[in-house]
Amino acid sequence: MIRSWMIATAFLCAFEIQVYFFSGLLFDGIGTSFMQQLNTSREINLHGITGAAALILMLIHAIWAAIVLWRKSEKQIQQFHKFSLMVWGLWLIPYLIGVALSIIK
Repeated sequence: MIRSWMIATAFLCAFEIQVYFFSGLLFDGIGTSFMQQLNTSREINLHGITGAAALILMLIHAIWAAIVLWRKSEKQIQQFHKFSLMVWGLWLIPYLIGVALSIIK
């Protein structure tokens, strides 16, 4: 009984983690599309390039999370945490550029 509860709990945790990753990607994409509609200039700039790269990295990150959770490899889990920090750090670049641009205007 306890073992089946542990397995069910582990599955729900893995499922919840995937829901959070893909929800974050979805909402970031929706927010990006709203901000794009507010932008009157259609020029390509550093903020747009790094933002697109961040969204692509978030997609790769969510897919890699699903693979790591499915395989349950301790080595991949450790590597995933390093990759997560890198993705989060790179996501901050367009975020901070957007903050800086809003302060300048």
